[in-house]
Amino acid sequence: MIQAHLAHVAGLKELAIQAFADHRLVDTRSDRWRIARIHDGLIVTTYATEVVVLWGGRLYVGGDIDDCVFAYYYDSPDPVAMLRWIGECNDLVYVCQKAGIGLSDNGKLTTERRGRKRVPSARIVYAWAAVRRLCELQNERIRCCGNAWS
Repeated sequence: MIQAHLAHVAGLKELAIQAFADHRLVDTRSDRWRIARIHDGLIVTTYATEVVVLWGGRLYVGGDIDDCVFAYYYDSPDPVAMLRWIGECNDLVYVCQKAGIGLSDNGKLTTERRGRKRVPSARIVYAWAAVRRLCELQNERIRCCGNAWS
Protein backbone atom coordinates (compact mmCIF):
# COMPACT_ATOMS: atom_id res chain seq x y z
CA MET A 1 0.00 0.00 0.00
CA ILE A 2 2.81 2.43 0.83
CA GLN A 3 4.39 1.72 -2.55
CA ALA A 4 1.10 2.63 -4.26
CA HIS A 5 1.01 5.98 -2.41
CA LEU A 6 4.62 6.70 -3.32
CA ALA A 7 3.94 5.82 -6.95
CA HIS A 8 0.87 8.10 -6.97
CA VAL A 9 2.86 11.06 -5.59
CA ALA A 10 5.79 10.40 -7.95
CA GLY A 11 3.42 10.25 -10.93
CA LEU A 12 1.65 13.45 -9.89
CA LYS A 13 5.00 15.17 -9.40
CA GLU A 14 6.11 14.16 -12.92
CA LEU A 15 2.83 15.35 -14.47
CA ALA A 16 3.17 18.70 -12.72
CA ILE A 17 6.79 19.15 -13.83
CA GLN A 18 5.80 18.37 -17.43
CA ALA A 19 2.89 20.85 -17.27
CA PHE A 20 5.40 23.69 -16.74
CA ALA A 21 8.33 22.36 -18.80
CA ASP A 22 7.82 24.80 -21.71
CA HIS A 23 6.98 27.86 -19.61
CA ARG A 24 9.01 31.01 -20.09
CA LEU A 25 9.34 34.13 -18.01
CA VAL A 26 6.82 36.64 -19.41
CA ASP A 27 7.00 39.35 -16.74
CA THR A 28 9.30 40.09 -13.84
CA ARG A 29 9.49 42.69 -11.11
CA SER A 30 11.60 42.78 -7.98
CA ASP A 31 9.31 40.45 -6.02
CA ARG A 32 6.90 38.94 -8.57
CA TRP A 33 7.17 36.85 -11.68
CA ARG A 34 4.80 35.51 -14.33
CA ILE A 35 5.51 32.39 -16.35
CA ALA A 36 3.58 30.96 -19.28
CA ARG A 37 4.00 29.09 -22.52
CA ILE A 38 4.46 31.18 -25.65
CA HIS A 39 2.94 30.03 -28.95
CA ASP A 40 3.32 32.06 -32.15
CA GLY A 41 4.44 35.01 -30.06
CA LEU A 42 1.34 34.94 -27.85
CA ILE A 43 1.01 33.98 -24.19
CA VAL A 44 -0.88 30.72 -23.71
CA THR A 45 -2.94 31.02 -20.54
CA THR A 46 -3.13 27.29 -19.78
CA TYR A 47 -1.19 26.93 -16.51
CA ALA A 48 -0.01 30.54 -16.77
CA THR A 49 1.19 31.33 -13.26
CA GLU A 50 2.12 34.31 -11.14
CA VAL A 51 4.46 33.98 -8.16
CA VAL A 52 4.59 36.82 -5.62
CA VAL A 53 6.73 37.23 -2.53
CA LEU A 54 4.47 38.43 0.27
CA TRP A 55 5.28 40.18 3.50
CA GLY A 56 6.02 37.99 6.49
CA GLY A 57 7.89 35.19 4.73
CA ARG A 58 5.02 33.98 2.54
CA LEU A 59 5.04 33.01 -1.12
CA TYR A 60 1.87 33.24 -3.24
CA VAL A 61 1.44 31.04 -6.32
CA GLY A 62 -1.66 31.35 -8.51
CA GLY A 63 -3.10 31.97 -11.94
CA ASP A 64 -4.53 29.22 -14.11
CA ILE A 65 -3.83 26.82 -11.27
CA ASP A 66 -5.38 26.79 -7.82
CA ASP A 67 -4.06 29.52 -5.55
CA CYS A 68 -1.56 28.51 -2.92
CA VAL A 69 0.38 30.33 -0.21
CA PHE A 70 3.50 28.81 1.31
CA ALA A 71 4.52 30.06 4.78
CA TYR A 72 6.75 30.72 6.79
CA TYR A 73 10.15 31.46 5.43
CA TYR A 74 11.88 34.17 7.39
CA ASP A 75 11.05 37.63 6.10
CA SER A 76 14.05 37.76 3.77
CA PRO A 77 15.09 40.90 1.91
CA ASP A 78 16.04 38.57 -0.98
CA PRO A 79 12.93 37.54 -2.96
CA VAL A 80 14.89 34.98 -4.99
CA ALA A 81 15.78 33.18 -1.76
CA MET A 82 12.03 32.79 -1.17
CA LEU A 83 11.65 31.15 -4.59
CA ARG A 84 14.48 28.74 -3.93
CA TRP A 85 13.04 27.84 -0.52
CA ILE A 86 10.10 26.09 -2.20
CA GLY A 87 11.27 25.60 -5.79
CA GLU A 88 14.45 23.75 -4.91
CA CYS A 89 12.90 21.62 -2.18
CA ASN A 90 12.11 18.08 -3.28
CA ASP A 91 10.47 17.06 -0.01
CA LEU A 92 6.77 17.34 -0.89
CA VAL A 93 5.75 16.53 2.68
CA TYR A 94 7.62 19.65 3.84
CA VAL A 95 6.20 21.69 0.95
CA CYS A 96 2.73 20.47 1.86
CA GLN A 97 3.24 21.45 5.51
CA LYS A 98 4.27 24.97 4.47
CA ALA A 99 1.19 25.25 2.25
CA GLY A 100 -0.99 24.04 5.11
CA ILE A 101 0.35 26.88 7.25
CA GLY A 102 -0.01 29.43 4.44
CA LEU A 103 -3.55 28.37 3.57
CA SER A 104 -4.58 27.82 7.20
CA ASP A 105 -6.51 24.78 6.04
CA ASN A 106 -5.59 22.05 8.52
CA GLY A 107 -4.88 19.72 5.59
CA LYS A 108 -8.23 20.12 3.81
CA LEU A 109 -6.79 21.67 0.62
CA THR A 110 -3.20 20.56 0.90
CA THR A 111 -3.71 16.82 1.16
CA GLU A 112 -5.89 14.17 -0.45
CA ARG A 113 -6.94 10.87 1.03
CA ARG A 114 -5.59 7.76 -0.72
CA GLY A 115 -7.02 4.83 1.20
CA ARG A 116 -6.03 5.43 4.81
CA LYS A 117 -3.11 7.66 3.87
CA ARG A 118 -3.06 11.39 3.19
CA VAL A 119 -0.80 12.52 0.34
CA PRO A 120 0.02 15.98 -1.06
CA SER A 121 -2.83 17.34 -3.17
CA ALA A 122 -2.52 18.20 -6.86
CA ARG A 123 -3.04 21.88 -5.89
CA ILE A 124 0.18 21.87 -3.88
CA VAL A 125 2.21 19.75 -6.28
CA TYR A 126 1.35 21.99 -9.25
CA ALA A 127 2.12 25.17 -7.28
CA TRP A 128 5.46 23.65 -6.25
CA ALA A 129 6.20 22.68 -9.89
CA ALA A 130 5.52 26.25 -11.06
CA VAL A 131 8.01 27.66 -8.53
CA ARG A 132 10.44 24.89 -9.46
CA ARG A 133 10.24 25.97 -13.12
CA LEU A 134 10.84 29.58 -12.13
CA CYS A 135 14.01 28.50 -10.31
CA GLU A 136 15.12 26.58 -13.42
CA LEU A 137 14.59 29.69 -15.54
CA GLN A 138 16.63 31.73 -13.10
CA ASN A 139 19.45 29.17 -13.18
CA GLU A 140 19.40 29.22 -17.01
CA ARG A 141 19.73 33.01 -16.89
CA ILE A 142 22.70 32.77 -14.55
CA ARG A 143 24.45 30.21 -16.80
CA CYS A 144 23.70 32.24 -19.93
CA CYS A 145 24.22 35.80 -18.80
CA GLY A 146 26.13 35.56 -15.53
CA ASN A 147 23.45 37.31 -13.52
CA ALA A 148 20.04 36.58 -12.08
CA TRP A 149 16.90 38.60 -12.38
CA SER A 150 15.16 39.69 -9.24
